[in-house]
Amino acid sequence: MSISGTVRDLMVELDKFPHVTGNASLREVFAKLHAVSGSSELFRNILVLDNKGHLLGTLGLKNVMHALLPEYLRHGSTHYQGSSNDISALAVLWQEDCEEQCRDAHKILAKDHVAPIAATIGADEPLTKAAFLFATTPVNVLPVVEGKQVVGVIRLVDVFDEIVIEVLSERCVA
Repeated sequence: MSISGTVRDLMVELDKFPHVTGNASLREVFAKLHAVSGSSELFRNILVLDNKGHLLGTLGLKNVMHALLPEYLRHGSTHYQGSSNDISALAVLWQEDCEEQCRDAHKILAKDHVAPIAATIGADEPLTKAAFLFATTPVNVLPVVEGKQVVGVIRLVDVFDEIVIEVLSERCVA
């Protein structure tokens, strides 16, 4: 493999990447991520698709954790009017509700917490385009699409590994 390859060379096919439908519960999302957490391929994102297989968005670990917050804490500190700007004081409120929110994860829908898709990429696009998109967008995975269908993802870590090989190759020695 090399950085001169295509996205298809490095992509993880959809059937091997964690994904759920938008109507899946947060509990189902946790179960999917937990099922793959012990594998050598660490997955820190899950795709959320509609019933036709079209992409709704992604859920990263932070999105999943954020979805567990009670409504009054979900909107951040913008409405907090404490004596200082230290929002960690709000953690006391979370401490009281955390177990209940975890128990109610089956009531929370994945589609209500997806992160919008910053970019997608085609399977036959060059890896350098994927590298550019990773460098310029705040994402760790790019959905790979053919038409309107998601066929897989390409992960930042895999593209980075190819760049490391290129940078450390003998060709790059001055």
